[in-house]
Amino acid sequence: MMTQKRGSMIKYKSIEAEEAEDFWNFLTVLDKETDCMMYEPGERAIRSSLEELKEDIFSNVIHGEDFLCIALDDGRIVGYLRAERGKCNRIRHTAYIVTGILKSYRERGIGTAFFQGWINGPKKIRFTGWNYPLNVQMKRQDICMKEAAFPSKESEKVPCM
Repeated sequence: MMTQKRGSMIKYKSIEAEEAEDFWNFLTVLDKETDCMMYEPGERAIRSSLEELKEDIFSNVIHGEDFLCIALDDGRIVGYLRAERGKCNRIRHTAYIVTGILKSYRERGIGTAFFQGWINGPKKIRFTGWNYPLNVQMKRQDICMKEAAFPSKESEKVPCM
């Protein structure tokens, strides 16, 4: 899927194992740009590592049931949406959703495109609830979800690509 706004063509795709280092670098920049993501600037390198991220992507995304889509502008990662399926049986029907978009790429429809792609994608994983972090960016995430026709009730089933 691709979108075009403000002169650049944004490409959306599932992450591949060889993109882990680019994704790590993107996350490091995102940590510096916002105060509402999990890690503070510099904290990611203390609490995690590139090798752990590679293993996570390989095990949980590529060969597991998690979902991780990236947005690319001319080959550069500019945003992502990740849905982590609940690991325990009682919460396997839920997904923990995280989105992050570089400051210079916000308000271009990238977040909406992520949710539309997730809902309308070819891989049908059923979720009946979700859990996303409550923070100051919540209004932006809510807007993206509404624009993408994301179900507003936890009881509505959501197909996932």
